[in-house]
Amino acid sequence: MKKLAILVISVLLLVGCGKDKPNEPNPVEPVSIITLTSPAQNSACITGTAISASQSAVELKWDKVNNATLYTITIKDLLTGTSTDYTATQNQFTASLNRNTPYAWSVATQASVAAVISKSEIWKFYNAGNGITWYAPFPADNLMPSWDQSVTTISGKTTLTWTGGDADNDILNYDVYLGTTSSPPLLKKEIAEAKLENVELTSKVNYYWKVVTRDKSGNTSESGVVPFTVK
Repeated sequence: MKKLAILVISVLLLVGCGKDKPNEPNPVEPVSIITLTSPAQNSACITGTAISASQSAVELKWDKVNNATLYTITIKDLLTGTSTDYTATQNQFTASLNRNTPYAWSVATQASVAAVISKSEIWKFYNAGNGITWYAPFPADNLMPSWDQSVTTISGKTTLTWTGGDADNDILNYDVYLGTTSSPPLLKKEIAEAKLENVELTSKVNYYWKVVTRDKSGNTSESGVVPFTVK
């Protein structure tokens, strides 16, 4: 009987322990991608409807997301750096935009029956004006080191990278500016690739850098100044 009692108690303890499971972290909700369709990436949008001499209406389109009831469209003026959010119930939106201006845009939504957030990539286009046959490059983006990033160097050196784009697909080269003030001096000019290797940096120093993109017609655009630090 003693052995039977011990066995029963052991079973009860096992069952009881099985009920007290440690709290498990909630799984991270996946992010699905919204596919943008129009205007095409890095395109010169010349099909907008004229509103005035300085503005035109441009229709933005993307693939529909099932069960989505509201979309948020973010449009950024790449000349001023100003971003504006709009909302739409359908998978399209008509925006009144300045002519002769480069823009970046993206779309996000959350389906009504799920916690999964859907986001698009960021695309760029140039809203052309009357008589314009060439376009300045889009300002370089995806600068690495990124804003306020803390960089670990290898033997005191690192690689600077960025992304360039142009509606005419005629980028010629890049100029890189780097320094310890918010108005960094020119480090190297006429770089053919979107990267600069073996850049010497000093530990515990704050840096600023930017990229100027140049096309074959001599047009240029600036990325804006990005600060970062070195560990």
